[in-house]
Amino acid sequence: GEGHDHPATRESGRRAHANHLPLKTFASRSTVVHETGNRPLSIVKRSIDAALAQRLVDAAIEVARAGGKPMCIAIMNEARQLKAYHAMDGAPFVSEDIAINKAWTVASFGIPTHAWWDFIKEDGPLLHGVVHTPRVVVYGGGYPIMEDGQMIGAIGVSGGHYTDDMGVARGALEALGLPVG
Repeated sequence: GEGHDHPATRESGRRAHANHLPLKTFASRSTVVHETGNRPLSIVKRSIDAALAQRLVDAAIEVARAGGKPMCIAIMNEARQLKAYHAMDGAPFVSEDIAINKAWTVASFGIPTHAWWDFIKEDGPLLHGVVHTPRVVVYGGGYPIMEDGQMIGAIGVSGGHYTDDMGVARGALEALGLPVG
C-alpha cells in the first residue's frame, strides 16, 4: 500500500501520511497528538454528559424563575456541540442565538464571556475587529463548566441585562457545586 516503503513507516510500523512523511507531533485547537511507538495516537479528555447538561438547564430555570425573568439557557460540550437548550416561556426570541453564542464563545476560548471586555477594551484592533467575528460574545452570561481543572463544557444564558444573565449562569453552577470562574 501507499507509504509502506518509506523508511520511517517501516521503522514505526505505522502507515505514513499520503505525502509519505512519518507521523509527527502536532497540535489542534484542544488536542495534542504524539507518535508514541505502539501507544495510541489519541488522548482521553473529559466532556459534559447529557444528564449534567440537563441538570444545569433545570438549575438555571429555577434561578431565573426566582428572579422573575424568562431566560434562554444553552449548554455545550468542550467541542462546541449543543448538549442541552431551553427557552423559558416569554424569553425574548433574540436571546436564543445569544445564549447559544455565549456558550460557543466560552467553549471556543475557555474564558467567561464577560472577561472578553477587559481583554479588548483598551486594544483598538481587537475592540473593533471582534465585532466582525461571528458568534463571539463579549458581555456576561457565559461561563466554563469545569471538572478537576479541565473545561468539560460551557453554559450560556440570555434574556435579561447581561448582569442578570451572569447571575442565572452562576446560580446554576453553584446549585450543582461546580466552580464559577
